[in-house]
Amino acid sequence: MKKTLEVENVQLGKITPLVDLGKTVRIRRRASQLKQNELAGLAGVGLRFISDLENGKPGLEIGRVVRVLTALGLELLVAPRRWWIPQ
Repeated sequence: MKKTLEVENVQLGKITPLVDLGKTVRIRRRASQLKQNELAGLAGVGLRFISDLENGKPGLEIGRVVRVLTALGLELLVAPRRWWIPQ
């Protein structure tokens, strides 16, 4: 039941804080029936990196984040914020 609650609390497609990105990665990893160390091996990163990413730690290397997302069949998209007004 806890897993279902986590899925409901994460908006896939729109990630704001890093914690949401971490939750999304954790949910996708678990749905793929992967352990953290297995995902780390698939993505070519360390176990600690997966843990830090899933916990929303700031300052993680973007290239490694993208490798983890790719290993999970996810992609990172960039779009302008709706409230942003160019100067």
